[in-house]
Amino acid sequence: MRFISMLTAALVLVSAGAAVDAHGGILFGSDSGFIFIDLPALSAFVTTVEIVAGTRGYKHATGSFVATGELDFITGQAVGTYTSTICKGGGNDDD
Repeated sequence: MRFISMLTAALVLVSAGAAVDAHGGILFGSDSGFIFIDLPALSAFVTTVEIVAGTRGYKHATGSFVATGELDFITGQAVGTYTSTICKGGGNDDD
């Protein structure tokens, strides 16, 4: 009897840093999420970026982005949507 094991799908957890240009300032975030790899099909993903810092008018910003979509590992193209809630906080200075 011969057994063949094949990986047909995988759930991968990811974490990273993120920087987003925000109309005169930069938002910095901590990014975490997952991607369900099911080759050769499109791979579904969801990721959340929690804002941890910012510059200029976003120096005291808080909030998050949530993105969902699908990634084609063959072409490198991703399609999806995102929602965000950002509070600029109290500072609009550069100090």
